[in-house]
Order: sequence, then C-alpha cells, then structure tokens
Amino acid sequence: STNGSGKVANYQCIVPGSWLMSPRDSNGIPGPLEQSLIGSKINPVGEVDYTNPVGIFHMGRSYDPCISCAVHTIDLTGKCAPNTLRIL
Repeated sequence: STNGSGKVANYQCIVPGSWLMSPRDSNGIPGPLEQSLIGSKINPVGEVDYTNPVGIFHMGRSYDPCISCAVHTIDLTGKCAPNTLRIL
C-alpha cells in the first residue's frame, strides 16, 4: 500500500516457496510439495532407507533451492533414532 504522498507504506513479499510448500488448504488438500512426497521413495537411488532421507531434501530443493537448509524430518513410526543430516 502507499501513503498519501504516493510512497510505499508497507509491502509483503510472497515468494514461490510460500505457495509451493504450503500446508493443506481448508479442504484438506495438500500443497504441491507434500503431494510430490506422497508415495515417493525417500532414497534417491535404490531401496528405501528411512535412516537417510536425503531424497526429501532433493525434492524440496526442486521447489526452492534454499529449502533444503530448513527441512526437518519426523519419524512417526519411532523405528529410527533421531539424527541430523548436513547437506553441503
């Protein structure tokens, strides 16, 4: 919006990640990134390895190159010990 003299008074940046990595909408429909992860293999090559979910970071990065720095994974099954992955 602008103030009385035509200068910007405030603004809001809406970056692609806000839309592409959005939570479920009011109808329960998942956002694009969540939809791409449903049913996909976590491991980018070979068998699924739930202890090394690097594939999640790769998929997230395809929507926004900076997102892999802020992706957190949660094991709802409790089968895997918590771990930290550094992607360089």
